[in-house]
Amino acid sequence: LCRQGFVIEDLREPVRADPSAPVGHFRHRGRFVAPYVRIKARRIEQQSQADVPAAIWVP
Repeated sequence: LCRQGFVIEDLREPVRADPSAPVGHFRHRGRFVAPYVRIKARRIEQQSQADVPAAIWVP
């Protein structure tokens, strides 16, 4: 996302854990692994920087 001109503003893992959920239920699995990651990003305005080298080297 960052290489395509976006700035990441927020990164969250939703809380899905339930200690009383039965084994095998998605809320039980949520105690160990988040089901997904939610990313909030916005696109920044691109400026022409032909003469300025990149600050991060990308192979």
